Amino acid sequence: MGLPTDQPRSMMALLINEGIFASGDVVHDADLIEKVRRQAASVQLMLRSCGCAPGCDAGRAAIDLVHRVVVADEDASGWPAADIGNLVQGLEALRKLFHIRTDGSGSV
Repeated sequence: MGLPTDQPRSMMALLINEGIFASGDVVHDADLIEKVRRQAASVQLMLRSCGCAPGCDAGRAAIDLVHRVVVADEDASGWPAADIGNLVQGLEALRKLFHIRTDGSGSV
């Protein structure tokens, strides 16, 4: 699967390194590929179903905002409040989708 970079700056760098987007001689298990595709479809459906955050009547869609932060490693510190609210809503939706607990136990 290749060696990981020391400190990857983004999810995109990891995917490229693993041959997901590059044309290399990497051969992946068909079951793993199908599982990743199903999860990606679930993520897209969940994020597309997110409306605007309460109190945010504008702003970009959660799916675009999450992609910019998680995949492209974009700095969100200068984003308007509406976008931050929609980003939070998108990340919360993913937390629920993947059953990530927030009770402080650190369990996933």
